[in-house]
Amino acid sequence: GRNGFELDAQLIFQSDSKSGDYHDDVTHKNYLTWLEQKLIPNLVEKSFLVIDNSSYSNVQVKPNTNSSWRKDES
Repeated sequence: GRNGFELDAQLIFQSDSKSGDYHDDVTHKNYLTWLEQKLIPNLVEKSFLVIDNSSYSNVQVKPNTNSSWRKDES
């Protein structure tokens, strides 16, 4: 949006967390679903994202292989 927030990409959910910390409910799967289905489709051309280093946004899905791995390990 014009002010830096994309209103059509809001994610509202009821937390089941007993600790009161919403981070207990935000998983990489939930984050990725929101990113792919809500945020990215609503971005205008030439938009950019600033993403923090939280545990749910920083997941290595498929590890990089390296030359010392055996073929059956990759």
